[in-house]
Amino acid sequence: MGMINNCMVIKEIKMNKRICSDYELKQRIFSHEVKQYLTSGKRSVYQSKIPALFSSDIIIKFNIITDAFYDIIVDVSSLDKDEFKVYLERFTEVVTGLVNLEHDICYTDHLTGIFNFNYLKSLENELDGKEFNLFFFDLDNMKFLNDKFGHEYGNEVIVQFSKALKQCFRLTDLVFRYGGDEFIVIVFRDDIEIDEVIKRIYQQKEVGKYHISFSVGKHKNMSSSLFETIEQADKRMYERKRMKKDKGVKNEV
Repeated sequence: MGMINNCMVIKEIKMNKRICSDYELKQRIFSHEVKQYLTSGKRSVYQSKIPALFSSDIIIKFNIITDAFYDIIVDVSSLDKDEFKVYLERFTEVVTGLVNLEHDICYTDHLTGIFNFNYLKSLENELDGKEFNLFFFDLDNMKFLNDKFGHEYGNEVIVQFSKALKQCFRLTDLVFRYGGDEFIVIVFRDDIEIDEVIKRIYQQKEVGKYHISFSVGKHKNMSSSLFETIEQADKRMYERKRMKKDKGVKNEV
C-alpha cells in the first residue's frame, strides 16, 4: 500500500507542476500515509520511517499528524460519536508511537541497542549525590583489531561486549555505551565486587568467541556528582589497564 500511495502523491505534485523539495515531498508522503491509517486502520510504513524522514524536529512531525487528523474531522457534524472515537483513538496511537520512536532515537545507541550518553546525561540531576556503584569499562586493543580485521569486525566486538554486559547485570541496573569502546554500568544495590563482575563477563560466550579483552574501574558514589563519579571510575580503570600491561597479562582473571 505504501509504495502505490506514495507514487500517487508524487504524480499529483507533478500534475500540479509544483516545484517540490525532497524534504517537502517526504512530508507530503508522510501526511498521506498518516491519513490512510486514520481513516482505514491499516498500518503503513510511517511507523518505521518517521526517524529517517524527519530526524530534526519532533514538533514538525507532530504538526503533520495533527493537520492530517484535522483534515479528516474538519466537518465534525458529519461524524457520529463512534466514528469520531475511532479516529481519536488512532490519532492517539500515532502520536504515542511517535513519542516512543523519538525516545528510542534520543536515548538508545544505534549500534548496540543499549542506552547512550544522551540518556546518561539526562539522569545527571537525578543521580547527583545519590548512592550507587559505577563501573567504567574500556575494551583493550581496539585500534589493533580495527586495523587488522576492519571496522566492521570492531563494531561486532562492541555489539557482543554490550550483550555480555546486559547478561551479567540485572534488569534494574543501567548499561550505557559511553562512547566508542567505553561502557558504563550503574548498579543500585548492595556493593558488588569488581572481581566478581570481571569473572561473570569472561564467562559469557560472546566474550570467548571474539577473544574480547577489557579493563574496568569501579567507584562507589556516596555524595558526589554523577560525572565526578565517572571520572573516578575512569581513573581506576586506567590504573588497572596499566597494571595489566606491566604484568604482561591480557585478562584480569
